[in-house]
Amino acid sequence: MRGLSHFILSVLLTSLTVVTFSAQIPELRSEIDKIIKYETELDIDNNPGFIISIIDQDSTFHISYGNIYSDSPSLPTANDIYEVGSITKSFTALLTLALEERGYFSLNDPVNNYLDRTHQNPRLGNITIHDLLVHTSGFPKYPDLFGRKMKDPQNPYKNYDKGDLLNYYSGYILDDEPRIKYSHTNYALLEIILEKATGSVLQQLMRKY
Repeated sequence: MRGLSHFILSVLLTSLTVVTFSAQIPELRSEIDKIIKYETELDIDNNPGFIISIIDQDSTFHISYGNIYSDSPSLPTANDIYEVGSITKSFTALLTLALEERGYFSLNDPVNNYLDRTHQNPRLGNITIHDLLVHTSGFPKYPDLFGRKMKDPQNPYKNYDKGDLLNYYSGYILDDEPRIKYSHTNYALLEIILEKATGSVLQQLMRKY
């Protein structure tokens, strides 16, 4: 994650100080190749394929790396579809901050405040929205027994719904391990809180804000 963040930052800085976006694609690619090689931990040889897209006013440049298929050379294109993965956490985090600014809640509010009484957990009374946001709640990456409900690896969350998550939360007991853990569970709970606080579903909130 640090390497990817460093890579994105380096591209942005280079776009401002080294390369003009009106440059020819070969020149632009040469500069980006240097950034990847010397300024990041990204191993091009061990990444199947990716695209870097750069927008300059009304022009967009797409630079492809790697292959779509491991058994045949085929550069990825701008029309290929990628799994968005945890990039959604960035959008959820920004949405959380936007809603706090509008007074829907405080980041210091306990998570329990936004759950029905049957799903509140007195043992977790000190866990706040901020803890979920910055991964200091102590929740594991996935809820316990999550794998038992997974039927399709291509859609692992299909059979694990919000009711399952709330039941897990209400019975959870924090262990003594460090509370700083990267956790999908945190952001799944954030979705429930945002919807409870606003009365709107997450997709509607994303479009609105």
